[in-house]
Amino acid sequence: MTAQADIATKAGKPGQAMRVALFATCINDTMMPGAPEATVRLLERLGCTVEFPRSQTCCGQILTNTGYFDEAVVTARAYVRAFSDYDYIVRPSGSCIASVRHQHPRARPPRARYRVGARLHGGSRPQLRTERVPR
Repeated sequence: MTAQADIATKAGKPGQAMRVALFATCINDTMMPGAPEATVRLLERLGCTVEFPRSQTCCGQILTNTGYFDEAVVTARAYVRAFSDYDYIVRPSGSCIASVRHQHPRARPPRARYRVGARLHGGSRPQLRTERVPR
């Protein structure tokens, strides 16, 4: 805990005794690198204990936005492992919050893999078929 956070805790600040994880997103690293630092300063002024889980990765938004929900399972699991032990998770990026809240639940482990292909039957109209791919 920093000296600033220690003083805030003694003063009875609103964040006193809260253990907060900072999710410094990849968009922050690229576009707004000062935002995570400012977020930490604000939270510590409020009395929060702020930690940065080293195991955090991207939220997987690039996968889920493009419909690759099966592929996003690994990222969603990594997110849960990195942040599950905290009282709160603070992310200075609205799109990452939306991805975790609304798209992570749609990322489920695949039950079976299927290959989808088009085959022409008789004319020029394609018909889709699926076949199970052996594991």
